[in-house]
Amino acid sequence: MIGLTIVTHGDMAKGIVTALNLILGEQEKLKTVGLYEGADFDEFKESVKNAVVDTNEGQGTLIMVDLYGASPYNASAYNMSYFQENHIPVRLLTGVNLPMVITAASMRDSFESVDELYEAVMAEAKDGIKEMLQELG
Repeated sequence: MIGLTIVTHGDMAKGIVTALNLILGEQEKLKTVGLYEGADFDEFKESVKNAVVDTNEGQGTLIMVDLYGASPYNASAYNMSYFQENHIPVRLLTGVNLPMVITAASMRDSFESVDELYEAVMAEAKDGIKEMLQELG
């Protein structure tokens, strides 16, 4: 099973997982990490690393963060050399939202690698943004 790790500011990741669990049920190999005011960045980076290690079963882990270039992204990116050195396949996506997490959780058993899964999640993320009047027209 491909692991999932969601890293965001505050409780956003927990909220997404609460909604995900309502829709798909409780998920295995899924961790959240939140960055809170006053947090030590080195401890935060370590929490991200531990979450990825805990969710990896050999097929890798898809990390989804809220903002490109912000602290959750930077903490995840900082750990990439560790993941590579320890043969943990990882892909890092930004702009996490509920539709992409649903896609990741529901399709992760359909793929052999995190590289394949991330492509499906990226497509869903791009296709999932709609405007009602345009859709009706």
